[in-house]
Amino acid sequence: FCDDNKVWVTTFTGGVSWIDRQTSSVHHITHNSNNHNSLINNDVNNIIEDQKSNIWMATNNGISRWNVANNKWYTYISDKQDQSKVFLALCEDSNGNMWAGTYSSGVYVLDGDTGKILYHYFKDIKFVSDIYKDTQGNIWIGGPNSVVVYLEKEKRFQSYGHFPLCTFQELSSDIMLLGCTYGLIALDKHTGTTEMLVHNYLIKDILILKDDVWIA
Repeated sequence: FCDDNKVWVTTFTGGVSWIDRQTSSVHHITHNSNNHNSLINNDVNNIIEDQKSNIWMATNNGISRWNVANNKWYTYISDKQDQSKVFLALCEDSNGNMWAGTYSSGVYVLDGDTGKILYHYFKDIKFVSDIYKDTQGNIWIGGPNSVVVYLEKEKRFQSYGHFPLCTFQELSSDIMLLGCTYGLIALDKHTGTTEMLVHNYLIKDILILKDDVWIA
């Protein structure tokens, strides 16, 4: 992702790098086995910035939160036999809590300040590829087998069926775009009806710029 001054890049085995947009200098953040105040794991699958300017990183061994202001690192859900280690998706909800999607162990909701586990949702979706907050504050969760949404006002989940999902993007207040393994789909939030927009392509990412939709 990009903030005002930096472009952040996650890597497999190489931690995280950020590029200064003004000087083009490159900086690296990696795990230090002798330092608890560091990134927990160098296999980083996702990275986001929360409302308080903390940087959250989903790794193959838990979640790291970096308080940039005081250079303090916090680690959550790592090296525990009864909990997932591999995290693939992160999303902050309207209450400042962090939703974290895993490979095979569902979704955890963490308190954004303490990292305490508030909820663990496992029944409806186990494998999570992406989590997305729409303009209504609802949380969309998708993976290889299904798409569900947590309706914030109603405090309940709603299922939209089986889609091999890779990524979400909101086209309008009524329409979600689903990037799937076989193409790009427009989903009506209210009726659940779908329209195939692009067929026979694996869609890994979606970007909307004004009236243009870019897909990768």
